[in-house]
Amino acid sequence: MDNRPEPPQFPDQPPGGFDASTVNDLDTARLALRWALERLHRLGAELTEARNEAIKANKSRDEAALDSREKDETVKRWRETVKIWEASIADHKKMEDQLREELRREMFREQDAHVKEERLQLTMQIDALKREIAAREASIGGLRREVIDAVKTARQDAERELQGALSHQEKALSDTKASLLERLKIQTDALRAKEKDLESQQRLLDEQIKMKEGEYRRRYERDVEDLMKHNREALSREEHALGEKFEQKIAQFESRLRQKEQVLEDHRRHLDEEHAKRQAELDHNYQHKNEQEWGRLQERLEAERRFLEEHYQEKEAKLAESMMERNATVLANHEKQEAELVAKYQQLQDQLVLKEKDVWKQQQKRIESILAKSRAELAAQRAELEAEYAARDTALNERLREMEGGYQKKEEEIFRRQQELQDHYRAKEEELGR
Repeated sequence: MDNRPEPPQFPDQPPGGFDASTVNDLDTARLALRWALERLHRLGAELTEARNEAIKANKSRDEAALDSREKDETVKRWRETVKIWEASIADHKKMEDQLREELRREMFREQDAHVKEERLQLTMQIDALKREIAAREASIGGLRREVIDAVKTARQDAERELQGALSHQEKALSDTKASLLERLKIQTDALRAKEKDLESQQRLLDEQIKMKEGEYRRRYERDVEDLMKHNREALSREEHALGEKFEQKIAQFESRLRQKEQVLEDHRRHLDEEHAKRQAELDHNYQHKNEQEWGRLQERLEAERRFLEEHYQEKEAKLAESMMERNATVLANHEKQEAELVAKYQQLQDQLVLKEKDVWKQQQKRIESILAKSRAELAAQRAELEAEYAARDTALNERLREMEGGYQKKEEEIFRRQQELQDHYRAKEEELGR
């Protein structure tokens, strides 16, 4: 009976109509590699099955050896039985010797016919016993020969059966092993050919991926350059618009200040004219009496006028300096952010060179998130500039209100001093009228 296992049948092509010429992307290559690994696992399983068959053969050999040991035990028991029979025969011989000795003694004691008759009977009994013993010895010898022949035959049969089973199992194992090795060699050659095809296709895929990466990188560079150009143009337009608004505000503030100065100048000129007129009148009336006092008042008025002019010029210079510093800060921040964007772009480009091909989608998402972050930063910067401009506009309006309040206070003080001068002149006129 042939117990050899059927050799495993391997399909020439993978399931699903796989064709090596259709491997044109990384996923298909991975599926092909996965199929090859499954084939290898299947071969390993069949090799394990062959090993299990060998283990079963060894087990049957062990069972045959166990059967042989059991038969050896049977032979041993038969030998012990033979030994018991031999001991019984020895006992019979001993009893025969004892009987002979007794008969010999009896022969010396009894010489009569009765004794002779008894001796004859005893001799007949002894002969019968001898014949029985001889028959038993013959039967024991036959049994011994039968046992020995049976044991020898059983051992030979067991050895022949064991050798036949072992030779059959060894032949089946060697045939299975040779078949498996041959199939494994064929499959290995096929896998090597597939691996070479996959390597060539992988190289083609790598070249295509590199070309696509270069194309995506150039497209990304163009997009980043366009975005940077657009952002710079937007920032320049916004800066230009903010500068124009700021210049308009400055022009408005300057025109308002010039109007205020013109009003103050007209008022001062009017006061000077009135003062000159009154001075002429007072000079005519009090030429010698109030000359020193009028000089002091004139000096104080001139000093206050110079103080107001210097204060206005100082405020104007500080405002212009603050605007220049603010513009320089805005330009520096813009250049710094532009340099940061360029550094981030360079870092992204280095990462694109160093990253693997299977991380391309994640890298694309990261680039999109970085672009969104850059847009958010630019939007935040724009909002910050607008907030700073609004705050600066508010601060400038506050300063102008403070300056207008200061000018108003100065006007009130000048008006109060004018009233004091008029009261003083009136008092002087009353004194002169007395």
